Amino acid sequence: VGMGNTFFLNFYESHDLRSDLLELKDFGYQIIGTANESNSISLRDFKFPRDSALIIGSEGDGMDEEIKACSDVLLKIPMIEGVQHFNAACASAVFLYEISQSSNLL
Repeated sequence: VGMGNTFFLNFYESHDLRSDLLELKDFGYQIIGTANESNSISLRDFKFPRDSALIIGSEGDGMDEEIKACSDVLLKIPMIEGVQHFNAACASAVFLYEISQSSNLL
């Protein structure tokens, strides 16, 4: 994320991600995980709710199963057949762009 865009987003560093995600759910947040899996919803078909938390997995391993289980929905970026995934930085940029579009930040 470019420095100028950080003023429009809330970032949080977690030391116990599972507990923090469950607490966010208690506050009404929708937990949105990212995974290129058959049961994931295409990013094109999803409308981001105002109160949502986006989880991006690591490049090699993706999201931990425990964290994936906390997700209310799993999203994937539509890709050309044969392409398995973007690196985490590129995927983050695509997801954050879509969030900014649906939040009318742009």
